[in-house]
Amino acid sequence: MSNILSISAPVVNSGKWLITDVIAKNRLSIIVGDNHKLNCSVANMISSCLVTEEPLFGKKVRTKGSVLYAGSHGHSEALRSGRDLNFRAYSDELLVTDSAINLLNQQQIRKLVKQLNKPDGLIRKGLSLIVLELSSFKFLDPIESIHVANTINNLNYILENTGVSILLVQTEGSARRLGIRVLMGMATVAIKLQHANYWHDKNDCDIVCIKANDEFLISPIKFGRMKLGKIGVQS
Repeated sequence: MSNILSISAPVVNSGKWLITDVIAKNRLSIIVGDNHKLNCSVANMISSCLVTEEPLFGKKVRTKGSVLYAGSHGHSEALRSGRDLNFRAYSDELLVTDSAINLLNQQQIRKLVKQLNKPDGLIRKGLSLIVLELSSFKFLDPIESIHVANTINNLNYILENTGVSILLVQTEGSARRLGIRVLMGMATVAIKLQHANYWHDKNDCDIVCIKANDEFLISPIKFGRMKLGKIGVQS
């Protein structure tokens, strides 16, 4: 198990980002935090920025692309995000499914990759990011370490055979769970959502980068702040 915990990703060279310091090209990023609804909201914000080229808390979109959002928690919000401010749909660029992708199921993963790579598949249409909710990841906890290894293998299979980036979103449990910590170790970028001042205003949440370029940061970098009642509004 110690070998699995030490897994890491290659360092990203300057310029090889979809969104600077947030989503690296053909790499894994992860959002963690105990407010799972807010985690999904930030994932949707990232998706919308990638499609519209709007900066994310001042971080530039380097490569515009389409997004596939897979999961039930942020499904409704992702559908709303699939339209611009003038209610013109860009659904061909922000695609949404409420079905979670089972990262333990090798057959399902290979089928997904095959579909993405078809001549008329999403890769040819500019897919650059897949957002995956981690909504059933109790199997990543210590008892069955083989599940952790299989999950990592399947994530790597997607990365190696599609060229897209992956954004994982914690949607249950605690970021202290072993399985989530392993995935944070694998990620190039890890973002944590935390209350800015819980006792003063429970609705204020800071978006903090705790890992960048494959290095856990001694001093986390604050990207920005969100209010729970104003989801999607950057401040």
